[in-house]
Amino acid sequence: CFIVDAGDAVYVWTGRGATSDERKQGMVHAQTYCSQNNKPQARISKVAEGAETPLFKEQFAGWTDFIMPTFGLPVNPQPAREKREIDFASLASIQNPAETMVDDGSGKLDVYRVEKLDKALVDKDLVGRFFAGDSYICLYTYMKGTKECYIIYFWLGRNSTTDEKAAAA
Repeated sequence: CFIVDAGDAVYVWTGRGATSDERKQGMVHAQTYCSQNNKPQARISKVAEGAETPLFKEQFAGWTDFIMPTFGLPVNPQPAREKREIDFASLASIQNPAETMVDDGSGKLDVYRVEKLDKALVDKDLVGRFFAGDSYICLYTYMKGTKECYIIYFWLGRNSTTDEKAAAA
């Protein structure tokens, strides 16, 4: 374990090789450190090796996410992966059932624009044109046997109001 003093915060960094006693005593040592160094208000945080937070990492200039040295323990590098040829044509031919169309596209599409927290039908000649200041609801109706089915999509314009986005969703 290491204690890192970052001014208003004190971190207890615990490595993977730390014993159970070291893990338990880390916080005790940090509290002792704070009291001996007149830091009663310091926030003490526990940090585990490999799970370092951005706040902890920013205490070290040039921190990069790399494997910390094991200090004498043998390092087992990952074996190189075997390179294999990829048959992209066969990958493209695989169809996930979730990716298949529900019908032949002959269903009915109604597009609504959210206006004053209500929906207004968009003219057929404007369907497919979405504006950044608006939010839209698209209702696709199709038949599955004798049953009428629906798919609802919504499009939230980058500049539409929060109320319009909420009404569309």
